[in-house]
Amino acid sequence: MLRLVLLALQTIIGRNWAFETKADAKEFCQFDAFYGRCGESDVIVIESALYGRMKVGRCISGEGYIGCSTDVRPYMDGACAGRRHCNVTVTSLTEVVQPCRKDYTSYLEVAYSCREVVTAALNVCRQRKRHELTAPSGLLSSVVTMETEVGSDACPWEIRGHRGQQVRLTLIVYRQGLALDRPQGPQRNEGSSSSCPWLVVVEEDYDEEEEEVLREALCGRVKTEKDLMVSKTNLVRIRIKMEGRPEAAPVFLIQYEIIGCPDIVVSPSSGALVTRTGEELVVRCLETKETWYLTCSGNTWIGDFENCSSSK
Repeated sequence: MLRLVLLALQTIIGRNWAFETKADAKEFCQFDAFYGRCGESDVIVIESALYGRMKVGRCISGEGYIGCSTDVRPYMDGACAGRRHCNVTVTSLTEVVQPCRKDYTSYLEVAYSCREVVTAALNVCRQRKRHELTAPSGLLSSVVTMETEVGSDACPWEIRGHRGQQVRLTLIVYRQGLALDRPQGPQRNEGSSSSCPWLVVVEEDYDEEEEEVLREALCGRVKTEKDLMVSKTNLVRIRIKMEGRPEAAPVFLIQYEIIGCPDIVVSPSSGALVTRTGEELVVRCLETKETWYLTCSGNTWIGDFENCSSSK
């Protein structure tokens, strides 16, 4: 029996982001330095970081007290996370924390991985005014924006799903910019974000008209991970406004996912009427009144239906 021919654009989205897994946690002794390195399309993610006297090993012999330590992942996040490479001397940690007695030597134990981010050529913004992303998911990096201007106010990221889908955005800030880095001179009144020069601005298209729907300030000192928004339409543009000093800029990632099922389009000659209500879809033959019901699961419509012309 023939099936009704429909245009069903399906997209598979997963939450398993690409990682280049590094070795297990390594020890860095008192006068060592930690060197984190990732490829051009990856950034560092600190998986764990402890400072103290955790166990006997390369840095600690069997003498002295064992078992004092503190979690220094927030410090390592600020120094390394979201970047392609970083250097941290172990001695610099003594100025931040002192988990053990001062006369005991402490060491650093770190594990990190490399997380793939969206990259772009240096000249992409010279050729067009935006960088369109059609992959179903990805990570946008502030480091890429600083280096290439892609994602900047002049050349935003444009994330486009199929009609009927939405875009989910999650913000992961490893180091925030400071309000005192605001440039001098008269400034526009921008509400609560007016004192911060670091902003994430999201726009949506409503009937081909752009509308700003979110403005997130990135000033402060605390690591942040939060759900930014779920769009109402299938198209969003993300602009990163960076008006402060580059060396004091925040370091962050924006995780995006295209979610939901695309609208199904039928030919006017198919003899079928398709009605969508949220995650439910009804296919009805106009002549026979036969009806089929489909449900959206992930990004795929689940359910069968027959060709209306063959069911007469």
